[in-house]
Amino acid sequence: RLVVLSHYMARAVESAGIGRAAIIPPPVDTAPPKTDPGHGFLMAGRMAHLKGPDLGYAAWQRSGVDHPLRVAGLGAMVERMPHAECLGWLDRHRLRERLAEARAVVFPTRWQEPFGIVGAEALAVGTPVIAMSTGGMMDWGTEGTLLTDGVTAMAAAIRALADNPERALSLGRAGQRRVAHLCDPPRVHAMLAELYTDAVGSDEANPGQNG
Repeated sequence: RLVVLSHYMARAVESAGIGRAAIIPPPVDTAPPKTDPGHGFLMAGRMAHLKGPDLGYAAWQRSGVDHPLRVAGLGAMVERMPHAECLGWLDRHRLRERLAEARAVVFPTRWQEPFGIVGAEALAVGTPVIAMSTGGMMDWGTEGTLLTDGVTAMAAAIRALADNPERALSLGRAGQRRVAHLCDPPRVHAMLAELYTDAVGSDEANPGQNG
């Protein structure tokens, strides 16, 4: 059985003629609801060209907000963001803290994200996401996320959340509810267990099929 993380991945697999895949998102733990809207904007992940961090940086510069842009991650594109606060590589615990401290997570991209786990992890701690909507992001990006189609729109979204902390809190709470259901660890583990149980039962019923 083939397992993928998002509906986008399932459609890609089917269009390639591989067959139908089971869609099971990654498990993500949710934090208590935020009471502080946070300060500063954060980009996290691999700082590579296909991830488009330079687009997020350009949007932040164009926004003109007085919030800093923090960058958690490593890669060649870091050198092209001289005015950002570069945090380097962070372990999972420290990254989660930084996600929770931010007003919003900026999520640009040039490629079709298979799922976009950083966005889901941001929503899980109650921080809204400003994203360029591609690929599997739409599985979690329907709530708590401002979807944009380029640098200009992303800059406007950054300004909007910088100027309206209550809206940032409201968006973050909506996204948190979405991720709490979609990526709930017991739910995800139950889906996996059911899938493996069905697969084992099928193999036992047809012992020569895979031999």
